[in-house]
Amino acid sequence: MFGSHKGGLRPVIVPRHGSVLEVVINFRNKAINASDIGCGHERQLHNAWLSGRNSSTLSLICYSAPQEDNNNGVYMVDEYDEREESLPSTKPMRKKPLKINLDLALYRARQLRIQSNRVSNPNDRAKLSREAESSLRQCIDMDPEDGRAYVILGKILVQKRRYDEAEALYDSGCAATRGVNPFLWTSWANLAVKRGNVSLARKLFDAAIVADSRHAAAYHGWGLLEKAQGNFARARDIWIRGIDATRPDGSPYLFQSLAVLAVDLNKSDEARRWFREGTLATRGRDSHAIWHAWACMEVRLGSDENIIRQLFEKGLQASPRSRYTFLSWALWEKNLGNINYARELFRKGTAMNRSDAALPQAWALMEESQGNLDEARRLFKKASRADSKHLYVWQAWGCMEQRAGNIDDARELFQQGVWAATPRAKDTSLVFQAWALLEQDQGNIELARELFKCAVKADASSDPSWLAWAQMEEEQGLYNRAAELRNFSMQEKQIVQLPANFSTLKAKSRQDSFLAPFFTQLGKWMDRYENASKTKEQNERFTNT
Repeated sequence: MFGSHKGGLRPVIVPRHGSVLEVVINFRNKAINASDIGCGHERQLHNAWLSGRNSSTLSLICYSAPQEDNNNGVYMVDEYDEREESLPSTKPMRKKPLKINLDLALYRARQLRIQSNRVSNPNDRAKLSREAESSLRQCIDMDPEDGRAYVILGKILVQKRRYDEAEALYDSGCAATRGVNPFLWTSWANLAVKRGNVSLARKLFDAAIVADSRHAAAYHGWGLLEKAQGNFARARDIWIRGIDATRPDGSPYLFQSLAVLAVDLNKSDEARRWFREGTLATRGRDSHAIWHAWACMEVRLGSDENIIRQLFEKGLQASPRSRYTFLSWALWEKNLGNINYARELFRKGTAMNRSDAALPQAWALMEESQGNLDEARRLFKKASRADSKHLYVWQAWGCMEQRAGNIDDARELFQQGVWAATPRAKDTSLVFQAWALLEQDQGNIELARELFKCAVKADASSDPSWLAWAQMEEEQGLYNRAAELRNFSMQEKQIVQLPANFSTLKAKSRQDSFLAPFFTQLGKWMDRYENASKTKEQNERFTNT
């Protein structure tokens, strides 16, 4: 049972069964049994109270106090007695540090982590990260019941791909904080999603919501999980439930997620409605995620350029360092042919996000399209130093060298990308596929076939890998083999069946109720009747004349 204590504890009823006492506690209107809390004389009353009244882990501290049996073998223990504070403890109490000291230590550790993400030198980044990790472990030793250090340290471990250590840390953190910290549950759930453990992630998200029903991050992460699994209706319901739970302002990320879901389903009117509702609140106006997603939708729909630029500008006003906004805006300007403007956006975004590899990678591809290969190589090298595990850098760089005729350099870059990939990383399929196409062009069909096998093994749902492999087999005259590969590709596809007239809006505001088709058909019949009546009147007038 997870949850925070709200509303206080009710009296504890202690029934006597021989020499064993059982405490039944009404905790958030749910009964929790804690047996074997003590034994002794049959006519002994065991006064107990919860250590940590706001916790969900019910650790009972029991003391003996002989009293008379005046309730037919049922003893009543008051909810809380101030005099019990003077009773001796059964175990030594750990002295907690002053809150200001812990806050300062956490602030310094957080600053070290932020600095490590901003520096471009890998050695300096690793040194600062080690210092931040050491400081956070000291914070945990200072107060194991404070969940903030666990969350920050877990982010560092996940960033370093030390997933087992991060999971053990979250487990120990939830036990130390007695299960009432929703941030720990949500962080653990996000790690489970990253590792592909869907069932565990659902349980952890549920635990986070039980711990705090207003914790928007849990609703957001759970909805994204269900959307990735193809459960669009469940994702919609979770996000709407989260918005209702976090009123009056609501979380901007929940509005943004619902709007993006509407965009994916080609419901632009519903998406604009969610975007507008999300930006009405103060938190939504200051959220770059909503403005960025809204701008990307208008780009996709080919809306007015001035409106799109205004949306991107609002996104940068909300977060001047938003790498996503810089990247999307620069790519849009590049597609419009505004190369200088796009280059300036790439330059600003890269300067503000030194540890980001996507910005210099996209910038390098633009420079290649302009014929500036040396500048493109410099930017690819910069991107690989910023994040050597960003596989898109190695794939794009290798493809550029292949187009430039530097086959050996391209092979080496693809190999670097494979080495940099984490185990079971799906993105590795992009590198294997590009490498297979290179070997196919060079006539190494057997090697290309093995690389295609590696690509589909890394990501069985990769359509480009299956189709490129099938096309190669067709060119070799193996038509049956090509047909088999295309069938495998169709088997790995995830087909989502949405309910009829699916909508992302709330039930009260949906226009797709079960009566809507009836009224639509009735309206068509009325139109036909009116048109027939008009035609009949015109014919009668014509015959009369």
